[in-house]
Amino acid sequence: MQTHDFTGRIVSDGTNGRWKMRLLPLFTASYLIVDVAPDYSSAAVAHPSRKFGWILARDRSLPDPQYQRYLRVFARQEYDTALFKKVPQYAEGGRVSAEH
Repeated sequence: MQTHDFTGRIVSDGTNGRWKMRLLPLFTASYLIVDVAPDYSSAAVAHPSRKFGWILARDRSLPDPQYQRYLRVFARQEYDTALFKKVPQYAEGGRVSAEH
């Protein structure tokens, strides 16, 4: 398995929700934290262009009601959620479905 180390910094806008990530020495990307679970177990992260969005979770699966709630958050931010795809997560040595 290949891993990468990224460096992130908060862009000062008063919310702590806008970040810049250094992915490679000469490449940075902006993203927004648009929603976070109260216990920080999951979050909705978006690109300001509204072309990309990610739902991140600490567990390999996310209950469907929570997934649907994040899709509504993205829709309110004018993201085309019809383009969102669930990506299966894999456990070491075996496959684990992203579907709950």
